[in-house]
Amino acid sequence: MFFNFHKPEKFKMELCIFLFISLANIVMVSFAVPLSKIGYRTWAFFFVNISYFMLHEADMKRKFCKLAFGATFGCLLAFMTEWLSVNVLHHMFGHYGIILPIIFSLACVILVGPIMPMFFNAVTFLYFAASLIVGADAIGNVGPNILFAILGVIVLDGGCYLIINHFEKKKEQ
Repeated sequence: MFFNFHKPEKFKMELCIFLFISLANIVMVSFAVPLSKIGYRTWAFFFVNISYFMLHEADMKRKFCKLAFGATFGCLLAFMTEWLSVNVLHHMFGHYGIILPIIFSLACVILVGPIMPMFFNAVTFLYFAASLIVGADAIGNVGPNILFAILGVIVLDGGCYLIINHFEKKKEQ
């Protein structure tokens, strides 16, 4: 059968999570333009939406940590990549100077990830790749990028955690 017309068991909870995430994004969009005028980008907040559903972690606290640490390490790896390629490796290897830190960063995510999944995971790679889209932002806005990512994790993941807890307690009663 192609369609399931039965209302899901957790429909109300999922609806509340959807409405909460939508409202949080609407609020953040209202701040995006004023923040961009003073040089800050809010993409790191919005990427938490993607990351939240990308990580399949049953334990919400572990998911919270993976999101926060992954976003932080992704931004830091992008900062390190851009800084090394511009200030050190470009002088030695020319245009190929950016490849070495990218290879190192990818090795961290791919090879070290299974050993240290809290720090090197899919979220790390997502924030790493997104930070490098505008190389100057990877260096100049590393602090705000990390702060917006952490704010997104706290607001979105924390809010979803509270909604899920509310419905689980209600279900137990």
